Amino acid sequence: MSSEDVATVLVPVGTAIIGALGVLWQDWRQRRSLAARRKLAFEDAIRQVTFAEQWWRAKQSIAPPSGDSGQDTTADPLSFLDNALRLVKSVEQSTFDRASQPLTRRLLLLYRFHRRSAKILRVVFYLLLAFITVIALLALGNVLAGDTSSTTRANLAWELIFAIVFAVVTLVIRFSAVSIEDAAERQSRFPS
Repeated sequence: MSSEDVATVLVPVGTAIIGALGVLWQDWRQRRSLAARRKLAFEDAIRQVTFAEQWWRAKQSIAPPSGDSGQDTTADPLSFLDNALRLVKSVEQSTFDRASQPLTRRLLLLYRFHRRSAKILRVVFYLLLAFITVIALLALGNVLAGDTSSTTRANLAWELIFAIVFAVVTLVIRFSAVSIEDAAERQSRFPS
């Protein structure tokens, strides 16, 4: 078995490894993105609370509250504090529904999709994955059978190139489906 034969056979394995690393990278990116949003929300809430506190002190130092207007002046800082609390609560905790699922389920998109476009992309993903598997199995079968007409350098090189191109397209389709579904999920959680 030559190096071209081995390379042709290992393309599906490489695709699976790249796909798994892509899923892990995507999870890391989502966690980092959510952590950054939470950090910004907390910083903004702290600025609002600090502003409310300083505003309240300034208000009291200028005009001490009388019996009637004391309740009116506390309404403004309380509204600032309520807004800060709403801001912090608007960013959800860093929990991932899919991250708790096994890597194989996430890699092969074996979970429920809600968007029609994501479902269509998942079907295209499965078709491309099946096509790559057929290419690899045909190449492996030709190599193992000793078919000299199908295992020339040129034929194996083209099979390898086709497998790599389809592997890259398959990964792009997979990540597009996940991105569409995640965007729809974020939109349903945080409507504009």
